[in-house]
Amino acid sequence: MEHAIRQLAPSLESRSFSLLLLAVVAGLYLWLNLESLTGMAAIWWRSDTYAHGMLVPLISGWLIYRQRGRLANTPVHTCWWGLLPLGGALLLWMIARAADVQAAEQLASVAMAISLVLLLGGWRFFCVVMFPLFYLFFAVPLGEELTPWLQQVTADISVRALQLTGIPVYVNGLFIEIPSGRFEVAEACSGIRYLIASLAVGTLYAYLTYQSLGKRLLFVFAAFVTPIIANGIRAYLIIIIAHLSSMKYATGVDHLIYGWLFFGLVMLALFWIGSFWADSTNAQTAPNSPAPEAAGLPASPAVLLTILLLITTMALDSRTLEAAAPAGGTYELELPGWTRVQVEGDWSPQFANPDFSLLRHYSGPAAVSIYIADYHQETQDKELINQLNRFYDDDWTLAQHRVIDLGNDSPPTQVNQLDIRHSGGERRLVWYWYQVDDRTARRGTLVKLYQALARIGGRSPFSRVVAVSTKVDEVNDQQASQRLQQLIDAAWPALATLR
Repeated sequence: MEHAIRQLAPSLESRSFSLLLLAVVAGLYLWLNLESLTGMAAIWWRSDTYAHGMLVPLISGWLIYRQRGRLANTPVHTCWWGLLPLGGALLLWMIARAADVQAAEQLASVAMAISLVLLLGGWRFFCVVMFPLFYLFFAVPLGEELTPWLQQVTADISVRALQLTGIPVYVNGLFIEIPSGRFEVAEACSGIRYLIASLAVGTLYAYLTYQSLGKRLLFVFAAFVTPIIANGIRAYLIIIIAHLSSMKYATGVDHLIYGWLFFGLVMLALFWIGSFWADSTNAQTAPNSPAPEAAGLPASPAVLLTILLLITTMALDSRTLEAAAPAGGTYELELPGWTRVQVEGDWSPQFANPDFSLLRHYSGPAAVSIYIADYHQETQDKELINQLNRFYDDDWTLAQHRVIDLGNDSPPTQVNQLDIRHSGGERRLVWYWYQVDDRTARRGTLVKLYQALARIGGRSPFSRVVAVSTKVDEVNDQQASQRLQQLIDAAWPALATLR
């Protein structure tokens, strides 16, 4: 008996040590990702589009709880291949922190947790909880980048339906005009919230209802396509209801309520149709195979290495290394050969909390405007690349976005062109580009990369957006483009030196 106790004591000590190391890993993970996780929860709370995120961890926990019998008999072994996704998640987290891309940072935090389960639990353990873990990605607030595309698709479907109905329709960007009145496919009408909710619920339904991977993927695809088509039909029906009621109904808050009711009916129909192909056998039934060895704990070397990786990531966090940026001053933009004028215009870009900004108008064959916003040190609510920043307000709608090659020898050689239409009928061209220190870029992703490289190097980069705009009074916009080109040529020498 005494001999057995002496043999058991080292085992108990080893088990206690492993549990202590796992507790340290959990603590370091939460410490490292606390800001990311709380930021994600704050978005769930304030955004209707991502409110479902509050349920995702609960659903994932419930799915894991359903597997408790299998987990109790599943061995736990270190899977060193888990270092690859863990290293990738840590690298993505550091780059996202440096670039201040909150969504990517939150995505990396979830990927980090999943990778830790693979590394410390082993492949067999990971396979049992794979779907519940990957389902956590639905908690990350992603997808709003699809909003402009969804707006256009919704407009196209509703316009086509109106044409088939025989109702005269005129399209001006995202403004739809019929004899009864004018409608706008606004961001709230894009259907992005329906699409995200449909994917989250549809993926869960596919997992619980089907065993075949093919069936599951097909249903998830249907859950993606159905809300897009349904939202276009919803927009068409709203226009029809407003048309038939002489604009009395479906023009205010009631059309949003109607939208959720319509979406609920569409999802019920989708689930009902999907139930005809449901598998009769429970997908979660454990296979008839010999019981595996009892569950254990991961090897201490793997846990120690994980702790070292987490601590190293914290030490390399660019936000702790970034130097303070010098305070920027104000300046005036004087262009030789151009006369500054006062113009009462409707065009005014909206960028959040720049350190300095100006909007100036200059005379010519037609008024040409230039907008500049400078950022010397960014925070979460004060950044150059942010989905809330706009090159036009809600009275304008985007008709076309393309890239213009300026063909000159000095930067910028390419700019973004926006063809925007005002609700009052005015049309404008807007050319814009970004600067990060001495580099120019037309894509926000490249701006974030330049900023990340600077912050990783311990510097706070200088960032700027420049936008020039003019009215288009003729069908051919060649003259408007020439005016914008002339303004850029005149302004560039000053913009290269003004900070």
